[in-house]
Amino acid sequence: MESRTALTEQFKKAYNSLNDAQRTAVDAIEGPVMVIAGPGTGKTQILAVRIGNILLQTDALPENILCLTYTEAGAIAMRNRLLSFIGPDAYRVQIQTFHAFCNEIIQSHPDLFGRRELEPVSELEQVMILENILRELPSDHVLRRFRDDLSSDIRRLGNLFRIMKEEDWSPEWIANAIQAYLDSLPDRPEFIYKVAVTKKGVKAGDVKQDKIDQETAAMEKLQAAANLFPVFQEKMAEAGRFDYSDMILWVVRAFARHPDLLRTYQERFLYVLVDEYQDTNGAQNEILRSLIGYWDVPNVFVVGDDDQSIYEFQGARVQNILDLYRQYENDMRTVLLTENYRSVQPVLDVSRILIDRNEERLVSHLEGLSKVLISRGEEVRDLTQLPVIRAYDSKVQEEAGVLMEIEKLLESGTDPAEIAVIYYRHAQADQLIRLMGRKQLPYALRKQLNSLDVPLVRQILSVMEYAGKEHRQPNSAEHLLFEMLYFPFFGIHRHDILSLAAYMQGKRTNNNWRQVIADPDLMAQVKLRDPEALQKLESRLTLWISEAGSLTLPMLLEKIFEEGGVLAYIIAHHDRFFLLEAMHAFFDYVQAESAADPEMRVEDLLEQLNLMRRYHITLPVWRTFGNRNGVQFVTCHSAKGLEFDHVFLIGCNSNQWESSRRNSNNFSLPDTLTFSGGSNELEAQRRLFYVALTRARKGLQVSYAETDNNAKTLEPSRFVEEMAVQDLTIRRSGSLDDEKLAAIELLSLGTDKTPTAELFDPDWLTRKTEHLSLSASMLNAFLKCPVRFYFQYLLRIPQARNDSMEFGNAIHQALQRYFNEVRETGNFPPPEKLVQPFRLYMQQHREAFTDKQFRNRMELGEMILPEYYAQHVSSWNKVVVTEYPVRDVTWKNIPINGKLDKIEFNGNEVHVVDYKTGSYRLAKQKMKGPTDKDPLGGEYWRQMVFYQILMDQQRQKPWRMVSGEFDFLEKNPDSGKYEKERLVITSDDTAIVGRQIEEVYGKIRSLDFTEGCNEPDCEYCNLLKYE
Repeated sequence: MESRTALTEQFKKAYNSLNDAQRTAVDAIEGPVMVIAGPGTGKTQILAVRIGNILLQTDALPENILCLTYTEAGAIAMRNRLLSFIGPDAYRVQIQTFHAFCNEIIQSHPDLFGRRELEPVSELEQVMILENILRELPSDHVLRRFRDDLSSDIRRLGNLFRIMKEEDWSPEWIANAIQAYLDSLPDRPEFIYKVAVTKKGVKAGDVKQDKIDQETAAMEKLQAAANLFPVFQEKMAEAGRFDYSDMILWVVRAFARHPDLLRTYQERFLYVLVDEYQDTNGAQNEILRSLIGYWDVPNVFVVGDDDQSIYEFQGARVQNILDLYRQYENDMRTVLLTENYRSVQPVLDVSRILIDRNEERLVSHLEGLSKVLISRGEEVRDLTQLPVIRAYDSKVQEEAGVLMEIEKLLESGTDPAEIAVIYYRHAQADQLIRLMGRKQLPYALRKQLNSLDVPLVRQILSVMEYAGKEHRQPNSAEHLLFEMLYFPFFGIHRHDILSLAAYMQGKRTNNNWRQVIADPDLMAQVKLRDPEALQKLESRLTLWISEAGSLTLPMLLEKIFEEGGVLAYIIAHHDRFFLLEAMHAFFDYVQAESAADPEMRVEDLLEQLNLMRRYHITLPVWRTFGNRNGVQFVTCHSAKGLEFDHVFLIGCNSNQWESSRRNSNNFSLPDTLTFSGGSNELEAQRRLFYVALTRARKGLQVSYAETDNNAKTLEPSRFVEEMAVQDLTIRRSGSLDDEKLAAIELLSLGTDKTPTAELFDPDWLTRKTEHLSLSASMLNAFLKCPVRFYFQYLLRIPQARNDSMEFGNAIHQALQRYFNEVRETGNFPPPEKLVQPFRLYMQQHREAFTDKQFRNRMELGEMILPEYYAQHVSSWNKVVVTEYPVRDVTWKNIPINGKLDKIEFNGNEVHVVDYKTGSYRLAKQKMKGPTDKDPLGGEYWRQMVFYQILMDQQRQKPWRMVSGEFDFLEKNPDSGKYEKERLVITSDDTAIVGRQIEEVYGKIRSLDFTEGCNEPDCEYCNLLKYE
């Protein structure tokens, strides 16, 4: 047929350019072929040319060829290359990922699979299923936890179930592997004493029983977790959900149970090709073996490189390759591609020296296999420049030195896009990227972000939350309106926001913010520059609030997007493409959730998003920073498949490479299961390092710092030391140009622009601060962020009444009322007297909670208070006062005040108690005094010292404060108890906080509170960054 045989000139040209080994692989059309293709040896090319050759040399149709790839990107690249060879017939060749191939089989046989009613599980749904499984475990189960946060346990269990599906491991399979592993331990050298230990009564050759017991305990946990897999699958089915790994397993099972189905695909695909075979997992490999199992000598072609596998269980991966090889050993043709068309020979040599240290390699199992790569690229084969290993005195000098080397390359005319900076994790390159930006050097960074963290998405969520809350209960979301006025798409002048805030403080009406904005007469009293913008916003808000109960969430989101000026704002924005991508990701999510639950309300959506944040679930969106054609910044994982003229592999220290190997979120797996030894993780890191090295065509510099920015000594990665052999030595940074280095180091000391608040009417602010009395909360707020203090305590913007705050208030109210009754009766009432006022407060402030929050917080309080009572009632003092106000007190002529939760008396000696309803673990740092790392001291410590100063300075009562105590109403997860932390305040403590009071009060009086803290999670600084 002409359409099959009309191969283009490009195909002929590509075929004729093949070297001998490549041509051998392409011409070996019949029978099993295994191609081991090192980096830069042209494996993608031979796959496409081989498909063309099959169509040219045989009667096979394009539909008879199946090419399975590891990634969707690989499938697209393969099809595009094939298009240039054979034209439209390329669309008839089945080029798919394993998942896409299995999905097509399932869709083509709905009656056989019967999965029409199932929907893909979302990440959040899966997390909630796993959490329910863990919380339903009996109390004596080895995996049962009693803490509130199970996120780490959920990740561990989810990772195990993912691996079990990908490798097709059943609980029984794991049990057998565990038993074989435990039986072998007494014979393993690492579990046997090599020398006698007289003190322990141990002789050489004795078994290390304690070490075996540790392994046995770890295996017990693994088996217990694996036994939960059927429960997980059952709950997924009950919820009508599946994940993508299920699709492959369904097809594996269907092929085994329905020979006719398997025969259909065996007869259809006469030629099967697999790309990146080293990365196929157990379930995927079973699909391949089923497809080719009909023939004694199948036409299967697998290509890959075991040294470039950057995924887990290399031993199992190598075993898969060996099993395939040995099954067809008599007919298998093995082709080794060693001619490299990418890199100079020295780069290949040093990379080989590194990777030769790995043991889990094909060369260790197949005789006569050698993977010595030879440089053959026309541009590079005659170049002899050596890679450079450079040691810098510090991280700052490493960044400066690499920047100088990049500048030299750019000045010499090197294309910026042919320069790459590669690193283990993104954070290592942050400062270098800032330096590139400050020097106006072109760079490109493509990074995956969370759409929910994009300011524009968060702003639109706030508008939706406002409309939903105001519809449900009018005037309940005033705190959101102030922030919304700053949203750039509304176009409100900042002067008008501050003018309105000042007016609201001095107003003689009970109207709220939106009512004032809606009243032309009241607005006329406010000095505004653009009143129409505020009035326009108010009319939109009124409309959205009225429609929040009748519109679906996607419809409400769409109205805000279009009517709120968001679309026009995005179109005019310099980063419009990214903002559109982020909005699409968010909108798609809302549409999907609304389709699953058409009755979903705004508060339901917000509850879901809070859970996503809690469990670190993202709505991913890719963003390109800088210039796409600039110097490329990529992680080692992202660099696979790329190549550059010049590569800088930075931050090669052991704390980045070796220390990041172990993953505490995984169960310990025995080597009888993974076929990988104890060095599996180390070898995986070495392969990743190898991948990074082999990205370089010409120039390669590997660098590390000898000290961090705090002068702490750092060790180089062992991989650096393994490279430093023969002609390659480590160079010191002393050869750098000192003058240039100093200039760059000075540049690196610069900080990003600090957000600055606009001062509203200095005369008005001077009057506001003139009679200000400082509290501990004010002091802490100012030291944390002066802008926070400005908005909270001077402009006094509306504050959110969230569930955590109101829950804390409910606990405080319960304790206050209880101890008031103790003081009146002289007895300790039963614990129900604690619970009753708590319930009453919760009911009175029901509007601060969603339905789920209210149920959870009510249950938590009803559990906490009786437990707290039982633990502490025997030690309580009956002589107390609660919520005691201390006013009209000065410290060095500075007015100060406070309200103490509880004071316990021993004569005139008093003990001050402050209740804390937050996390005990997080509070530990806040209770510490000043340190080198935190010279201001923790905010709880400062609060109690402030109370000491208050009590020392008050003259109304003859009381003397001898100690303070933080009383926690959330259990310490380590002890399972409600802790009390007592502090005895020293004169040094009061001197330190006294100076802080003086400094802060002086800044407040001089109106020096406009510069923010610039912390990423500061809501007030973020307001000022909106643009």
